[in-house]
Amino acid sequence: MRRNLFVVSAIVVVLLLVSVSVIVISNSSHPTQMPIKPLPMISETFTPSRSLNTSQGSTFEINITLSSILDTELSLPFESLEVMAFNNTPADIPQGKLFSYSFSKNPLIIPANGTSSTTLTVTMADNASVGRYLLYLKYGNSNITYVGGSNLFVDVEPAKTTSGSPSNVAFSYHESSREAGGDNTQLMLVINATLISGDSFTIDYYKFILYVWLKSAGGTYYLDQGHHFDPSNPGRVVLDNKNRSAVFVLTFVFPTGAYDNNRGYFVSFSSYSLNYLDQTVELR
Repeated sequence: MRRNLFVVSAIVVVLLLVSVSVIVISNSSHPTQMPIKPLPMISETFTPSRSLNTSQGSTFEINITLSSILDTELSLPFESLEVMAFNNTPADIPQGKLFSYSFSKNPLIIPANGTSSTTLTVTMADNASVGRYLLYLKYGNSNITYVGGSNLFVDVEPAKTTSGSPSNVAFSYHESSREAGGDNTQLMLVINATLISGDSFTIDYYKFILYVWLKSAGGTYYLDQGHHFDPSNPGRVVLDNKNRSAVFVLTFVFPTGAYDNNRGYFVSFSSYSLNYLDQTVELR
């Protein structure tokens, strides 16, 4: 009798183990359900672009158009414009020290399944560091739109004029030729100078400085150091009441490419701007 009871108990244990295994296998056959990310309820258009060029002390505008697919009217506030990075490096720069900004409409009222626009106006500080900034425009009501904000890229060049003094001389310039040879590029610029006020002004060639922008294969921009016209060249032009304008040619030589130790790759020439080291001179 005990032997039969032992056999029955063993059979019951086996059946229980099989049942547990079936349950485990059955549960594991269903994949884990991942949360579904909500679709954005608004789309954006930036005019002229979300990537712009400006200079120290200058003002630029961006037209922001938002389109909604919501069935109800949406009031979308623009909460802030923050500095996220400078020259591809995370940065914590207080907005008030770098630029000021305003919106033509804030909040922006977007009708149901409609479109509305506002203009963002940004004025850079006179002493803003030259280089590329990554800005983040933060939107409100992201719990409704599922869009937290947008990135803007701003390349800041040196100021073309120095404020505080009236201009005595105005310069304009255009490229005559550009030739790359070996590791360097030779650039010839034709300079047109006009005496605006005063009886005379001496233009010293060595005071011209060329700022060169470099661009990587990945599309990153940064500013190379300034390149002076040959300081050993004593060349100069004198403007006076008899000769209030002059045309002359300057030649600059700068590296065609450079190796960036931080990024670890070669970057190449992209663009340039010309400055003159005198606060009474205006470059156009």
